Amino acid sequence: MKETENKILGLHGYKQNANYMLKKLEKMFTKDNQFDCPEGKILHKEGERGEKGWYPLITSGSIFDEMDLPLENLPLTEDHYDIVVAFSQGNAALLMLLYSKRMTADALILISPFKLQDPKAHKYLLENPLDIPICIVTGKNDTLTPPNVSQEVAKYFKSECTFVSHPGGHFIPEKSEARKSIRDFVIKSQKRVKDKKTEGGIQIIEEKQPTSIEAVAIWLENWKSWIPNVTTGVFWNKKTCLMVALSLLTVTCVRERGWINFRRVLE
Repeated sequence: MKETENKILGLHGYKQNANYMLKKLEKMFTKDNQFDCPEGKILHKEGERGEKGWYPLITSGSIFDEMDLPLENLPLTEDHYDIVVAFSQGNAALLMLLYSKRMTADALILISPFKLQDPKAHKYLLENPLDIPICIVTGKNDTLTPPNVSQEVAKYFKSECTFVSHPGGHFIPEKSEARKSIRDFVIKSQKRVKDKKTEGGIQIIEEKQPTSIEAVAIWLENWKSWIPNVTTGVFWNKKTCLMVALSLLTVTCVRERGWINFRRVLE
């Protein structure tokens, strides 16, 4: 697929970093796009390759993290992105960014997501679902965030959700089948945005031009004014103005609507 240039935000998972996410995005999309991959602030205690996280894990081996992302740890992002791709813990960062209204997006690709554990944010998103197209990607053999856990995130959205499944586990899929499904979702989302802009685009309201009869009527309303004659340099009096206006009205009305309508105007 040859995409138009998009501004894409990538949010990595736990024990990963910005460079890892950038490489994944470059495989998922063409390099013609503009990628923004911020990095988590939490350094993994056993990480030897700059492995980061958005917040530390409390319970190891659980199906989802037991602690949610503090707002002060949210990544610095721009106001709007065409596409956002988040993996695992990066989904918590994304959902909190959306919840706190720090950014908007045209399409979201959530890979191995899980519901927020912050009760306030969780309740708010359930009661005020977001209108953003989403694609939820799950692995059939994912033991950290099984498909049924990830699919719960769809309740945070009122827009159409696309579900993509791959045969692997807890990772960003690179197989052609899953990538094709994701790209099909992107194309569909881009079309939706384009159609929405067309429907709700700038409306050009043309100023209604008065008909000839209306124009003469307007002129008649102002007949009391003394009108200078540019040619002779003298002023027409009120009687002359009225006679000229009535003559114009007669000719115009008869030409446009006939003699019968002219009589109705006079009456």
